[in-house]
Amino acid sequence: MNKSIFLTAIFLLSGIVFINTASADDKPGSTKNTSRVSIVVFPNPVMNIVTVTCSEPIQQPIVETFNVNGQRVETPVTGGNDGSNKMDIDLSAIAPGIYILKVMSGKELIHVQQLIKY
Repeated sequence: MNKSIFLTAIFLLSGIVFINTASADDKPGSTKNTSRVSIVVFPNPVMNIVTVTCSEPIQQPIVETFNVNGQRVETPVTGGNDGSNKMDIDLSAIAPGIYILKVMSGKELIHVQQLIKY
């Protein structure tokens, strides 16, 4: 049987349902782009600041962080609104653990990634 069988996972985060398609070969913390914009999130695992870089500037960027219970966690974001393709997210005030980072362009979901905060 082919290992690249696709699984569909439905995440319920802060009352918002979105669908993320993942391959069976995916590893935790892997990148999931849902649009033509290439996004890289680093470092992961992260201690304090995680950087999000995009292949092109995102229109009306919205970055949200959720804990494993689906609760939105306040994380200050700098950059991105000035037409740049880089944003920094400050995770220093949150407890170590596993989080989900969601990047949107307006109302379009363009990236979902698991983050490990230590």
